[in-house]
Amino acid sequence: MYNSHYLDSKSVHKFGGSSLSSATSYLHVASIIKDHCRIGDWVVVSAAGKTTNKLLSIMHSSSTSPKYALEMLESLRDYQTSLINAAPEEMHALLLAQLSADFDTLSKMVWANKAECKSESEWCCFGEIWSARLLATVLLSSFHHTVMVDARKILIVKNDEVDFQMSRNNLRQHLSKTTEALSIMTGFIAADNNGCTVTLGRNGSDYSASLITNLLNARALYFWTDVEGVFSADPRIVKSARLIPRISRSQIQILAQSGNTILHARTLLPLQSNNCNIVIKSSLKPLKQGSVVTVKAQPHVSFLSKTNEVCLITEERSTLLSQEHILYELPEEQGGGCLVSLESVRRYPKLENQYILVDMLVFYSNCKVDKTLTFSLEQLGINFKKYNLHSTGTLSLIVLHDSISNDEFSKLHEFAIHAETQSEAFNEELMGEN
Repeated sequence: MYNSHYLDSKSVHKFGGSSLSSATSYLHVASIIKDHCRIGDWVVVSAAGKTTNKLLSIMHSSSTSPKYALEMLESLRDYQTSLINAAPEEMHALLLAQLSADFDTLSKMVWANKAECKSESEWCCFGEIWSARLLATVLLSSFHHTVMVDARKILIVKNDEVDFQMSRNNLRQHLSKTTEALSIMTGFIAADNNGCTVTLGRNGSDYSASLITNLLNARALYFWTDVEGVFSADPRIVKSARLIPRISRSQIQILAQSGNTILHARTLLPLQSNNCNIVIKSSLKPLKQGSVVTVKAQPHVSFLSKTNEVCLITEERSTLLSQEHILYELPEEQGGGCLVSLESVRRYPKLENQYILVDMLVFYSNCKVDKTLTFSLEQLGINFKKYNLHSTGTLSLIVLHDSISNDEFSKLHEFAIHAETQSEAFNEELMGEN
């Protein structure tokens, strides 16, 4: 029996590796799915815990120290075996046999010393396969028809770009051959047009969820994470950070661009033609309201974001960069140039030692209270330069030439939010007088 508020259209739910790190975690995720999903919905999963990192370590060690690689492989086998305890006991034998076959394949890859000729993707893909297969089995007790979907059968990458036409055709064929079910799909992995395994890069599982949402034309996309939603600042640093219950896509795009890890900027790209809501909720506290990302603009949204070790590139040298690697272009009237992540700069050998490492603050608010922020920085004695990136004055970018502590960042957040609250109250008072 399913909750009456569900519509006929499908929804997609994404669970990350931290939500699937133990057998108990699998059972907890299964209970969330039971309460929030129905037959016809799709669930996208990452590899459990640190499985992907472990597989990469095994791959690298196999070419230099195969015996050590096999020791790590045995440890990973023990971990994956422990997760099977989440499944019904009558399914253990089948799951163990499947797992054993996979580890036999990995052992052969180590002994054959094929690390240099097997791609990272061919090593990494096992993690998501194990997660999807196990979760689909765990859910059989709640959903009579649950199917594990290997994303390589659906998502096709051609010339480093997703081929939406081929992927959509593959999905149609899959749906035509499959009785309607709750589908558990592997995140992160896809196939090229030759059928070889590829991965979708950083935050690839989130990207997988956005892609299948696009292909299904789903009504909603849920990201189940270890935080309760979108906050006015990182709640792990700022205890007074406020939950933002509703935020627009354009506003979340700014937050993603500023380096916030709640949602990667690339994750939003496949959803540009889809008007679905994006819901961010905590898998640890599923009853909490979370945050909804809507297409429509939302009033009274503000946030303060801090990113450490960003590269400040001069106007002259910024011409060497591809547009996709630029976080922010700085106004010409203020000296020009751009800000780029350290990870992206390392792609350009000509830019080695040709940048200044700075910290970056991004402040977004519907109220023009950024003067309070700059005044607070001056009071703290921090060397900075401020850039206004929106003509409306709602987005301020501050480049910090001095590092800022978490305590100082928390104080800045309190000053900014307090000033915004006063500004909102003043505007409401004016409206009341009119």
